[in-house]
Amino acid sequence: MQEQGILYLVGDAYYSKEKFVSPVVKAGLKLVGKLRTDADLQWFYEGEYCGVGRPKKFDGKVRFEKDLHRFEHVGRLQEGIEIYTKKVYSKTFKCAINVVMLRQTRENKTSRVLLYSTDTELDALVIIKYYKARFQIEFLFRDAKQYTGFTHCQSRKKRSHTYSFKCFIIST
Repeated sequence: MQEQGILYLVGDAYYSKEKFVSPVVKAGLKLVGKLRTDADLQWFYEGEYCGVGRPKKFDGKVRFEKDLHRFEHVGRLQEGIEIYTKKVYSKTFKCAINVVMLRQTRENKTSRVLLYSTDTELDALVIIKYYKARFQIEFLFRDAKQYTGFTHCQSRKKRSHTYSFKCFIIST
């Protein structure tokens, strides 16, 4: 995939498991995906070394509503949807990740969506853009199957399948 210039792989929350993330990272790809709202994340310790013993690596569990001040506020996506980001440690993936929290407040109720990237230098808005593009591609396939008979090609030749595939995608 890297020979073709593909650097990022995007998956939904189903693929946010260590058994999937580790092989993808070992293959040299970066993963963008969605986390569960109860994801087990830890803050990296940013304080000074006290000079005794092993240096402190982590600074406690991430509690999204209580620790909102520790996140970097990126901006507003739409009316009522705030974007926050921070580099944290994922106990599930056993690596550092860049977390993007989309926080929506509506009528005294707060909901959040957690997106992540194993590329800790990737911008929060780019993570949102990549995850959004995944759904647009998924809708393209859904519409091709639903309205144009995408799964009805009965040819056994690879060239015919390729032609059929291109026709269905262009028509949607």
